[in-house]
Amino acid sequence: MAEEEIVRFEHVRKAFGSQQVFVDLSLAIRHGEIITLMGGSGCGKSVLLKMILGLLSWDAGSVIVDGDDISGWNERAMLPVRRKVGMVFQNGALFDSLTVFENIAYPLRERGNNDRHKLSERVAEVLEMVGLPGIEHKMPAELSGGMRKRVSLARAVAEVPKVLLYDEPTTGLDPVNVRRINELIISLRQKLQTTSIVVTHDLPSAYMVSDRLAMIANGRIIAVDDTPRFRHNPDPIVQEFLTAMDTNIATNIATNIAPTQPLPA
Repeated sequence: MAEEEIVRFEHVRKAFGSQQVFVDLSLAIRHGEIITLMGGSGCGKSVLLKMILGLLSWDAGSVIVDGDDISGWNERAMLPVRRKVGMVFQNGALFDSLTVFENIAYPLRERGNNDRHKLSERVAEVLEMVGLPGIEHKMPAELSGGMRKRVSLARAVAEVPKVLLYDEPTTGLDPVNVRRINELIISLRQKLQTTSIVVTHDLPSAYMVSDRLAMIANGRIIAVDDTPRFRHNPDPIVQEFLTAMDTNIATNIATNIAPTQPLPA
């Protein structure tokens, strides 16, 4: 794998029964970049993220993470890889019965860090990073949707991952919190030198945070380019998708709905 690449998909095929998701998907993701995956519902964006974590297998091809081809690896073999990868889930995926402190400390404890003082220091540090200092004692039910997303992000970066995966990070948030999350994605990349892979239907957010955009359609990557060039990609599928998203945004504005709401899943 080229030195500048951290994740590579090579001719990946994946089907769920008779439903073919990927027929020949290839994509190289560079160290330190923010790349956003786009495409219609059901095209396989979240499937791709789960493959990086080894949560889903594939039928053919290779997935290479930080130099290791993880094809066919079992749960035990995947543990070191998963320590390099943090994920921010669409719904935050916090444990409702645990405090903010315990939620963030949970993955650290799972990896053998049980020093209460060091845990407290690290939890405080990552909460400061996401703009939520001093909320360790709160329960998830006491938090707004935007705060839950930021706590989820704090948990994901607690171990300083090499790769951060974001699955619809702005879904369900108001415009102020959408901008806050987008700014955090950018600032954490700068602070941690982390590669970020974002899945979103939120076109303005994609334009704001991304170094490159990639589009999945018909079971493969049909376009990948830096953001300005991607917006002018002549592929008719790309232009149809972008036009539809622009129309959706304009409709939302006209009906006083936050323009960051995604298309229905």
